[in-house]
Amino acid sequence: MGTPDFAVSALEELHKHHNVMAVFTQPDKPKNRGKKMQAPPVKECAEKYGIPVYQPLSLRKGEDAEKSLELLKQLAPDCIVVAAYGQLLPESILELPKYKCINIHASLLPKYRGAAPIQKCIIDGETESGVTTMLMAKGLDTGDMLMSRSVKITHDMTGGELHDSLAATGGELIIETLKACEEGTIKPVPQDDSLSCYAGMISKEMCRIDFSKNAIDVYNFIRGMSPSPCAYTFIGDKRLKVYFAVMTVINCRNRCVWLLELCILNQSFQTAVFTGCIFDINDHPKPIIERDLLHGDILHLVTECIGHRCHVHFNKLVNCTLICHMCLPPIRSKDVLDTFIAG
Repeated sequence: MGTPDFAVSALEELHKHHNVMAVFTQPDKPKNRGKKMQAPPVKECAEKYGIPVYQPLSLRKGEDAEKSLELLKQLAPDCIVVAAYGQLLPESILELPKYKCINIHASLLPKYRGAAPIQKCIIDGETESGVTTMLMAKGLDTGDMLMSRSVKITHDMTGGELHDSLAATGGELIIETLKACEEGTIKPVPQDDSLSCYAGMISKEMCRIDFSKNAIDVYNFIRGMSPSPCAYTFIGDKRLKVYFAVMTVINCRNRCVWLLELCILNQSFQTAVFTGCIFDINDHPKPIIERDLLHGDILHLVTECIGHRCHVHFNKLVNCTLICHMCLPPIRSKDVLDTFIAG
């Protein structure tokens, strides 16, 4: 049972080593502006191997739930493997298989229970994450742990890169876990609830960058949200998606400050560079910011959000470089650093 890309690696490995009798995944959903129906990645993978696919609206109530339970009883699986399925399983299903239902969770439990552990651990500045296989219980990610494997988080790793690493690790770990279950060598370990923290689902509103925070927090937020659900900010009424950031330390008048360089996209998917507050918009057929915004609103908005003095340099009318240094902790308006513009 699984739905997004994260679960595909597990399905690939299970198909190599075991007899996968069926795949349960979420229903197809409309995607993007065209609202064209799109199948979940797990469904596409299962169909590639000719594995039967079932997409019940719910496993807990209604006609779909009753039919799914009857089907699972007929299949009589030795184990149900779950990876980011997107639904809570009822107790009637949890107790059905011989080796129970085993979940592949993208964190080192008990830390980061919930729907968004990958993004949250990077946002929090963690240097290590991992995958845990666990017996599923009634609570959300509260079951006994079976196996875990850690993955290092580098200083510049994005949420997408960590996702891919954890997905591959999860595929390998579930095979090891099932082998240990068959051999009878697995020893479930209860989670210590006092060490737990929750990584809840991320809403669109939660993706907006808060520039009142220090440079490191902003940097971690951007890379944690990259590429999905993607951090964003506004210039006037223009919403700009920020896909990644590069943070460096520079020396300004014998004081170290952070320079944060960001790659952004606007709603028309034209690229620009937003550098900590540097905006560098070059070599595009038309500016992503309207001309009246270039002359006023950019400077006003960024100085208002960050509280630093900024200087705007125009190479051409459509090209703009806005420079502002972000300190840790943030510089207040009464303690302003001069900034330098090269060229």
